[in-house]
Amino acid sequence: MTGLTDQRVGVEPLTTRMWAEPGQDFAGIRRVELPIPFPPGSVNMYLVPVEDGWIVVDCGLKAPRFEVAYEMAGFPWSGIRQIILTHVHPEHSGLAAWLHRQTGAPVRMHRREQEVLHSLRDPEPWIDWQDGVLSRACVPADTRYSIRAATRALRSFYPDVAADSFIEDGDIIPTALGPMQALLTPGHSPGHLCFYFPRQRILLSGDQLHRASLPHLEWYSEGCALQDFRNSLRKIARLDVEWVLPGHGRS
Repeated sequence: MTGLTDQRVGVEPLTTRMWAEPGQDFAGIRRVELPIPFPPGSVNMYLVPVEDGWIVVDCGLKAPRFEVAYEMAGFPWSGIRQIILTHVHPEHSGLAAWLHRQTGAPVRMHRREQEVLHSLRDPEPWIDWQDGVLSRACVPADTRYSIRAATRALRSFYPDVAADSFIEDGDIIPTALGPMQALLTPGHSPGHLCFYFPRQRILLSGDQLHRASLPHLEWYSEGCALQDFRNSLRKIARLDVEWVLPGHGRS
């Protein structure tokens, strides 16, 4: 398929919705809101036009029937030229390997996010570190056990994928809308990226900015995620932005 349909189709037990009507197509950037089976209930995938197709920015969670959801949303399979991840939290990256197989498009991310994926091959050292922090904070043992189990279970939702190339801070990605500038904005995740369109004054903010809430911050075994997050906020505050297109919720 070479285009996008303007329709809203229910897929049970999950649903998918496609916005392409005026007010939801931002200067040619189109949004697919995909459901996720936990709060906040959905994640945004963006389609950025290039001269011969589309760049996908984030791709949704690996969950039952998402293949059907993509099809029913009128996803432009033959036109996908790149798969770019703002970060590798599973609702943003979980379908990256599958989408790469379907389209042949290269997968791109910041190198720190690839390191996160590598660490998940043996998550026990990080889980032990996390448990030690919680123990020193006097978190009850049964609660810590539940957290350990949930952390191990979450591992299965991350994609088994390797980046075809890395995106660095300040890189310019050509699009049909002009330059799309990559901005490294750690805090929520160590290699989190935002993407800025200076001509349109649009920021694809990933999980750096949400409309109604603050994102959670990643736990770092080294450094300070809160300080990184505050520095990232200062960085994007210097931009001339009219529209923020977030990873969750409306602009």
